[in-house]
Amino acid sequence: MDMFDEARSILCMSRMRKMTQKEIASSLGLTQSAISNKLRLLKLDENLQRKISNAGLSERHARALLRLENNDDRESLLHRMCNEHLTVRHSEALADLICSKRAPERINRAERASAVDEFTKSVEDSVKNLCSLGIDTKKSLTYHDKKLYLTIVINQE
Repeated sequence: MDMFDEARSILCMSRMRKMTQKEIASSLGLTQSAISNKLRLLKLDENLQRKISNAGLSERHARALLRLENNDDRESLLHRMCNEHLTVRHSEALADLICSKRAPERINRAERASAVDEFTKSVEDSVKNLCSLGIDTKKSLTYHDKKLYLTIVINQE
C-alpha cells in the first residue's frame, strides 16, 4: 500500500465510520496532524500521484509539491526531483523558491506599499546607524512616474 492508498483508506474510514481526524489518529496510533498531512496528499491529481509512486518518492517529497499552486509548477518540480534525485530538503527549497517568484503576482497594492515602507524604514535606520558611527551618510527619496528612487551617498573619507 503506497502513501496515496493509505490516504484514500483514511478518507474512506472517515466517511464510512463518520470518524474525525482525531479519532482516526487515535485508532491508528498517529497524531491528528499526521492524518491531516496524509489526507492533503489527495489534493495532488491522480497523474501526479502515479508518477510520485512510480518514482518511489517519499511522502515529504509529495508534500513539497503541495506547496505549489498549479500543476505545471508541480510537474516541473517533480521532473527535477526524479531526474536529479533531489533530497527532500532540496525539493522543499525549490518549492519555496518557485512560490517566492510567484509572490509578486499575488500581493495587493496595500501589501506592496507596506513592504516598501518597511524597506525604506530599514534603510533609514541603517543610514542613522552609519551616521552615529561618524560616517557621513545621506539618503534621499524622489518619486517620478509612480516609481520611488532611493539614493544613498556614503562618504568614505
